[in-house]
Amino acid sequence: VPSPEGKRSMMRLAQRMVSNYCLSVSRSNNSRSTFVSELNEVGVRVTAHKSPEPNGTILCAATTFWLPNSPQTVFNFLKDERTRPQWDVLSNGNPVQEVAHIANGSHPGCCISVLRASNASQSSNMLILQESSIDSSGAQVVYSPVDLAALNIAMSGEDPSYIPL
Repeated sequence: VPSPEGKRSMMRLAQRMVSNYCLSVSRSNNSRSTFVSELNEVGVRVTAHKSPEPNGTILCAATTFWLPNSPQTVFNFLKDERTRPQWDVLSNGNPVQEVAHIANGSHPGCCISVLRASNASQSSNMLILQESSIDSSGAQVVYSPVDLAALNIAMSGEDPSYIPL
């Protein structure tokens, strides 16, 4: 990120993304959201609601399940761009490269990243904005596709509040 203003703008954009995610997964069932019933004993909660900033729709899916690994191991797997093609449909099975990194805490896993998926079949203007955080209470990896032109505007230090997530 070329400037302190660009860094602040990227941090505000990532904060809005995480806030939207947290709002979506914590909404009560009587709000306008959709819940998908349990599939194979794994409950998947899918919410969709209008977003006032900018005008759009927020779609969020979340589930919980047990893995025979430590939370740190799972966090590292989800955060690592080398393993991302194994689980993220946005990468389309292709390698992912971190093109920007902003530390966001004392733990090395707490950061804001901009990722680019290599796609041999087409040149894509889509990047992935990701914020990851971990502490003794838990961990999260929240990400959203973002248009390259919009991300360049944020990196230049302009107001990111109108950038769609």
